[in-house]
Amino acid sequence: MKNKSFFLLLLSIIMGISCNNEDDSPAPVENGAIFVTVKYFGQFIGNATVTTDPPTELAMTNSAGSVLINDVAPGIYQVNALHPDIGEGISAVTVLDGQVANTTINLIAGAFDEPMVSFIAPENAAFFGLGSDVQFSVNVSDNQENPEAINLEWKSSLDGVFSTQKANNQGLANVAINSLSEGEHTIEVTATDSDNNTAIAQLSITIKVLPNPVTLNPIETESNGLSLSWSVSEESTFQSYRVYRSAQGDNSYDIIEVINDINTTTFYDQNIQFGILYSYKIGVLVANGDEAQSNIESQQFFGENIDVGTQIEVMKVDPVRPYIYALDKVNNSLHFINTDDKVLEKTIFVGSSPTGFDLNPNGDLLYIANFGSSELTVVDLNTQEISTTLFVDTNAGTWDGNPYRIVYMENNKLVFTSEDQWNNLKIVNASNGSLISYTDGSIYQPEIITNPGRTIIYAAESSLSTSTIHRFNLVGNNLQLVDENGIDGYAARALVSSGNGQYLFYHKRKILANNLQSVLGTFSENIYASNVDGTKVIGEENILDAVTFSIIRPLPLSTRIMALAPDNETLYLYDTNTSKIAIVNIN
Repeated sequence: MKNKSFFLLLLSIIMGISCNNEDDSPAPVENGAIFVTVKYFGQFIGNATVTTDPPTELAMTNSAGSVLINDVAPGIYQVNALHPDIGEGISAVTVLDGQVANTTINLIAGAFDEPMVSFIAPENAAFFGLGSDVQFSVNVSDNQENPEAINLEWKSSLDGVFSTQKANNQGLANVAINSLSEGEHTIEVTATDSDNNTAIAQLSITIKVLPNPVTLNPIETESNGLSLSWSVSEESTFQSYRVYRSAQGDNSYDIIEVINDINTTTFYDQNIQFGILYSYKIGVLVANGDEAQSNIESQQFFGENIDVGTQIEVMKVDPVRPYIYALDKVNNSLHFINTDDKVLEKTIFVGSSPTGFDLNPNGDLLYIANFGSSELTVVDLNTQEISTTLFVDTNAGTWDGNPYRIVYMENNKLVFTSEDQWNNLKIVNASNGSLISYTDGSIYQPEIITNPGRTIIYAAESSLSTSTIHRFNLVGNNLQLVDENGIDGYAARALVSSGNGQYLFYHKRKILANNLQSVLGTFSENIYASNVDGTKVIGEENILDAVTFSIIRPLPLSTRIMALAPDNETLYLYDTNTSKIAIVNIN
């Protein structure tokens, strides 16, 4: 009886499960998608063709290097990416029911059987005058053959085949033609290898009757820039001249000036950099929007300069003699540079690592701080030879340190300081180097200068979060601190006075010399030279107006090593790249 009851219970359970299964219909299968990203050396690649195996829809990546392939049945797929100018790559993904599978394909360069060809010039959709030279350039390569073995066919959609010029062994092929007919041309270059595999590069150009171009004359070099001149346009519907410029052989030209007066046929380009090769052409724009461009002229800008051919740490212009004095820290030397003849006339050894110097008021002696020793070198500027060497006590005061900066004070005194983080100002006798006195406290990596009367020292800190400028008056044999101003921000080691001593330029600021708390304005850069009245100053990049604190014009080179001549307009700029001193008129 018990067995029968158990059998009936088991049968009812099985029947119940069967009934429930009959009520459950299977869920429908949903297609998924594949999101493909194509890269080449980390860069996202657009216009790459993406296919799959088994096949799905043909797709192409967008400018962000990606594409979404929709309505893909679940399964395993091989995904292929191909870019005609780069290469191809493969990956595999599994598409799950209703989900998006992600894959990234890294292209392998040159993974082609066929050759590759691509245009270098001209730009697509460019316009050319009827009868003018059109210069075509392509780059050719093949995974198995040398470029010069690839056959090339150059063809116009209007004029047919016009060349079969091959590439050189570097893969560069150039063709010039001036006989293309008027109209819109599709230019094709077909590359064919020895296995008859082919590749095609294509671009469009338009040949039309353009205005008559002007003739650009050879570029003339002037002290502050390059001077352009050209012939007058004869176009009756003239609208403007457009001055185009490129730098360092770059084929990309920018419009740097538009001139609307047909009779203005000159342009002076001052916004240029020392040692750079510039190329120019002049466009003539007429009323219907067409433009004809002139011949191209090129010139490397060095302006007026002195080729010293050696390293310079700091420069100073003699107030009377036609010389620049320049310290060469690397070669332990002082250079005598003749500004009349524009030559490095003489070099003498002056000590270990010279880094600072100053003239006495008579202008016949130059005192040099040698950071590599405890010596001060005195040079007789009349004979251009060392007059004497002074040994100084570098351990005097709270902080020791070899001479790094030096100034001459009244009554035959010298003040020097060192380079390190903590420094005193030390006064020594200018005749024998004996210690006279030193300041208390410390100054962090200071720059020092004097007033014109040699009775005041300004010492400015650098490289601190709050950098302080100090004023010391020379009273008898001592320096007395009478004023200071702490300015937020890390100051550069740059302190300059106007020639009349009325203004100081420190930490991008113009400051009253007799009241350091009085900051008159702020510049966009640190200042390294000033004219006599402090109305015009020189930064690392620009000539600036010190009244409006605005940029007047850029310098031809970026440098911190400079000196302004006593004429208040001739600026000497040392270029570390060429070892030349550029001569610039600041007016």
